[in-house]
Amino acid sequence: MNAGVRGYFDLNDPSDQLSDAIRIVYKGDIWLPRDKMSSIMDRIISVVGRDLKEKTLDQLTPTEFQVLRLIGQGKSNDEIADALFISKNTVRSHIKSIYAKLNTHSRLQLALYAINSALF
Repeated sequence: MNAGVRGYFDLNDPSDQLSDAIRIVYKGDIWLPRDKMSSIMDRIISVVGRDLKEKTLDQLTPTEFQVLRLIGQGKSNDEIADALFISKNTVRSHIKSIYAKLNTHSRLQLALYAINSALF
């Protein structure tokens, strides 16, 4: 995932999920099958999570905190914009700011930070 991979699809997974996976990755979100997510997340957390635990949520504005929480819930930028009554451009701006404040470089790292911090 650190190499820019946006999804994982096992050829043994049901073929009807392939179109969902392609659509989700095309939108810029991440696709991980539910039954594989636990083991994949454990591996990612062990590699990426160590650095993230040292960061603090105190650096974030209240809106950035809400954006991070929603990213941790797997929400897309469109869904975040709707939930917070802000534009998609504002969501993108908040995400860029969160990246800088938490020294992260991907949406996956933000989601892991939210998960590790039990924000939802």
